[in-house]
Amino acid sequence: MTAGRIDPNTLERVVAIFYYGRSGSVFLQSLFDSHPDVLTVPAEHLHDFYPFWSGVASLPAAAQVTAFCDRYDALFEPGPTHWGVEREAFSAALEAHLRDQVRDLDHDSAPRKFFFQTVFATYAEARGREFESQHPWIVFQAHNPLIFAVDGLLEDFGFQLRFLHSLRDPLATMASWFRLAWEKNGPAPDLPGTALIRSIYHAKPIFSGARNLKSTSAPKLSPQDLERLAEWDAANSRASRLEDLHEAPRQTIEKICAWLDLPWHDTLLESTFDGRPWAQVSTDGSVLAGFRGIVAAAPDDLYDPLDRLRIKLLLADKYRAWKYPLPGWADSRLLKGLVFLLWPLPFRMERRIWQAGRPWTAAKVLAALREYMALRRDVMGWWWRDRQNRVPAIKLL
Repeated sequence: MTAGRIDPNTLERVVAIFYYGRSGSVFLQSLFDSHPDVLTVPAEHLHDFYPFWSGVASLPAAAQVTAFCDRYDALFEPGPTHWGVEREAFSAALEAHLRDQVRDLDHDSAPRKFFFQTVFATYAEARGREFESQHPWIVFQAHNPLIFAVDGLLEDFGFQLRFLHSLRDPLATMASWFRLAWEKNGPAPDLPGTALIRSIYHAKPIFSGARNLKSTSAPKLSPQDLERLAEWDAANSRASRLEDLHEAPRQTIEKICAWLDLPWHDTLLESTFDGRPWAQVSTDGSVLAGFRGIVAAAPDDLYDPLDRLRIKLLLADKYRAWKYPLPGWADSRLLKGLVFLLWPLPFRMERRIWQAGRPWTAAKVLAALREYMALRRDVMGWWWRDRQNRVPAIKLL
């Protein structure tokens, strides 16, 4: 690999990063931005690359480049307050690389894998980055821990692929996600149920989840092949806690490096994109940047004591696997039975939604009743299937 121009074909190792609710997955990605053996593209903009590609796969390569630049235009807004590169320079460099693989850009399509590799190489070149690594990694913010987001990634990169999940205390991350979803979309009736279900099925080996899906949604594999894929997934997926990342950053990042066989570099203690400090606005409006030492706990205003008890018992496997505090009495079958008898009682999240829906109409009452029933049916359905299929929580590094 020569300085200035990167050979995309050498980019064979990929680690995909996923969130668990609001757990700092982009912050985790930002720590790799300037590592001399890593190529990444800022934030979560590319998370839907594989679904996007299904719509452009048959286009000529030149049209694929245009469609990519239009779809991901947020990458082309360089300035003092925003990272990014010049669109024209990026587009020209991308096409130059594609000519190495595509005979006629105006008539022939580019291969999906090579296009993906080339995007990361070209972005680094457009930044003017000197990159001479002999053992490069692509750090890809896949973001959504869903099969449709990664099945193409596995097809392209095979069993060298790694999955890294960013974690946070389940009650805290659910509360943060709930508030963000409320801010973006308003008090949707299905919001509490969605928050609870996501907390159950996220941060599991992604392909293991196929056993919980209807056959029309699951990969077209035999049960035996699916089982082997799930076992591979579990063996090549790991998790890192946001709390550990802030309280013991070097120790935590060194564990990730050891897992990836990635040499230590001091830039791993810098949160940047395009080499510039990165920050984000939290759901309470505060600006978060760098390592904070302490991560906010679950707020008291979104859960009452019974909510906390029920949710902790519902997610007990995650609390144990990730070493979050869980009282010894959580193993009591009598207590679990009592809690499930109290399952019909509404959660505070539900009551918040109902209060926001005033004034009531017959249609609103009916919709609220449907969501109330759906939450209890769907949450318990996912929980039960997880236990029947013995889907494990992601292992902690």
